[in-house]
Amino acid sequence: MLGLQGLAPGWFELEPSLFVTTDGNVSFDMTASYDLFLTQRFVLQPRIESTVALRDEADFGVGRGLSSTSFGLRTRFEIRREVAPSVGVVWDRSYGRTKELANLSGDATSEARVVAGLRLWW
Repeated sequence: MLGLQGLAPGWFELEPSLFVTTDGNVSFDMTASYDLFLTQRFVLQPRIESTVALRDEADFGVGRGLSSTSFGLRTRFEIRREVAPSVGVVWDRSYGRTKELANLSGDATSEARVVAGLRLWW
């Protein structure tokens, strides 16, 4: 796995990741997010993530091509810059062969979830 994290023009956070298995299967994941400061401490963060695989990986339920996308909307309150609890909602959707594999195994092909977290750094 090789991952990067950086700031793109327009202040978008980008997190591209490349995954290579021992069998030579390759997949790519891209996450983009943007911090909208509603106040100096209250932040709204839209986030989108897409996954693309070059071959089927049935063991992991991932099919070739555009596998899935997710869109999230999170809010966080920065008690201090180093400490910020967050809560949000994430919508996931599978496509193509990944959707077929999910249907065959009885899994959902789209779902919404509530997420919570704590951002810490020193």
